[in-house]
Amino acid sequence: MTLHDMWAFCGGEHYCSDDVNSRFRLGYSANNKVDLLSGIDLNRFIWNEKMKYWKAKNFTIVTPSQWLSQCAKESMLFKGCNIVTIPNALDIDVFKPIDKKIARELLNLPLEGKLVGFGALGGSKDLRKGFDLLEEALKKLSFKEDYRCVVFGQSTPKKVPNLGLPINYIGHLNDDITLALFYNAIDVMVVPSRQENLPQTATESQACGTPVVAFNTTGFPDVIEHKVTGYLANVFDSNDLASGIKWCIDNYSHDLHSKCRDRAVSLWSQNVISKKYTQLYYSIINSRDI
Repeated sequence: MTLHDMWAFCGGEHYCSDDVNSRFRLGYSANNKVDLLSGIDLNRFIWNEKMKYWKAKNFTIVTPSQWLSQCAKESMLFKGCNIVTIPNALDIDVFKPIDKKIARELLNLPLEGKLVGFGALGGSKDLRKGFDLLEEALKKLSFKEDYRCVVFGQSTPKKVPNLGLPINYIGHLNDDITLALFYNAIDVMVVPSRQENLPQTATESQACGTPVVAFNTTGFPDVIEHKVTGYLANVFDSNDLASGIKWCIDNYSHDLHSKCRDRAVSLWSQNVISKKYTQLYYSIINSRDI
């Protein structure tokens, strides 16, 4: 079983708190129901069904990040299972560096200035995605007259937030080639999420040679090498997030660009990931009595 979020070992939640008293660690009981939920405790019901049908199974669990693997290992449901970390694969022939000017021209973005990227489906509405923290960070950079924020994943809202600097909404990008253009057009990708597994926007961006800024939490330490391929900011600290954005732009160079690309190729290329799965399958087969 490959996990891409926390649903498999939680109730009905796809993401939930991962503190020491989390229900997935302690078990879903009538005593630890979330106060905000009223009526039937559906999360408890679903978790009990999973316990009934899955607990006795000798699963091998794959997750894309060390953080999610640790959560699974500590869960009541999958404790004792074989849990392996294998990242999601990238098509590095699609997500690759191209000329920044050409990318900006094709996306009708300004040819001059520094572009700060952000992307998520409905990202500004989903608290977990941390757009509010990005807003705070960008306001602290409003003195930078050549900075501009570019957002994909949603159309221009009726009320555009006042960030103190220009903001472009370029809507939904429906194919990987256009998405790769976006990563090449920007100078830095910011993924300010409060909680993520192994965010594709961060790995895809680095495959295109563009550094990434995020908080030093959950799956991000697997993605970013601090001050080598981007910047890991202090957790939920918008001041440090702003510092990270500035650091990436001030230190943008061919060397930074190359390190991002090289790390992506070595860790997430389809060739690398397929070999990891092949090794895992053979290890499972060889461990069984035939």
